Formats: sequence, structure tokens, C-alpha cells
Amino acid sequence: MGGGGSGGDGGAAAREAARKARVDSSVKAINALFINPDTGEMIDSRKQALDDVESKVQQRFLPEFRKDTANAQRELKFALSRRGLSRSSAQSDAASRLRDRVAETERDISQRALVARSDAERGQQSLMDNLVAQAQSDTDQGILLNQASSGQNAAINRAVASAQAQALPNAFQD
Repeated sequence: MGGGGSGGDGGAAAREAARKARVDSSVKAINALFINPDTGEMIDSRKQALDDVESKVQQRFLPEFRKDTANAQRELKFALSRRGLSRSSAQSDAASRLRDRVAETERDISQRALVARSDAERGQQSLMDNLVAQAQSDTDQGILLNQASSGQNAAINRAVASAQAQALPNAFQD
């Protein structure tokens, strides 16, 4: 009859157990690049990278906006003076409209920064899901970890570039 040993599966059970161990190891390694295994929270370096996305978008728009705001304030002051409307209700009304435009544009810049952060986070989540799927296909862990590193940076760079590519309209043209 049959020989003893491995139960007649030719070592398939052992190979499957080894494959499952490799997959589990790869999934844990990938998750650890994104999520703190002890807390289940986003790792600090990932949080910082997402904060940097917001900061880069704001740094792209705020200096130009501040310059435009200073120019608009100066032009308003001169225009009102030329018309003899300094210290009038017209000055108060114009200053109020200017403040409204400044606040609106500041909200727009903040919104762009938040959207870019959200895009970067979504890109990183998609990357993580893709890497886990590849790990479950028993792709080499070293390859996956290299893809994770470059993919995280690419997701962040795409989000920043997309947000920065959109021009900020001049809130003071009229």
C-alpha cells in the first residue's frame, strides 16, 4: 500500500503553510508602513506627510494672495482718497467687501489644501489595498516594500501637483 510520511499530498500541505506564512508576513509588513499595529491608528510619519501636503498647497497660494491683498488694500485706499471718500460710509462698505473677498479666498485656499490632503490619503489607501492584494498573491515581500515606499511618495506628489496646478483666481479683479 502507500508509504507513510506526509499523508500522500507530496508536501503540498507544507508548501501551502509556508505560502500562507509568507503572505501573512508580507501583509503585516505592508500594514506597518501605514498603520501602527499596536493602536490601529495612522503612523506618525504618514500623518506628517499628509500635513505636509496641506502646507505645500498653502505655501503655493498664500504668498501670492497676501501680495494681491496688500495691492488691493493700497489701491482701495488711493481710489477712495482720489474721490474724497476717505472716512465715509463708502469707505466702510468698500473695506467690508474687501474683507469678505479676503475671507472667501482664504477659505478657498484652505479647502484646496484639505482636498489635496484627502486625495493623498485616498491615494495611499489605494496603494495599501493594492499591495495587500499583491501580497495575497504571494508577491515577493521585498518588491512590495519597495513599491510601498515609492508609491507613498508618488501619491503625495500627485495630490500636491494637482492642487498646485490650478490657478488661484484674483479675488480683487473688478
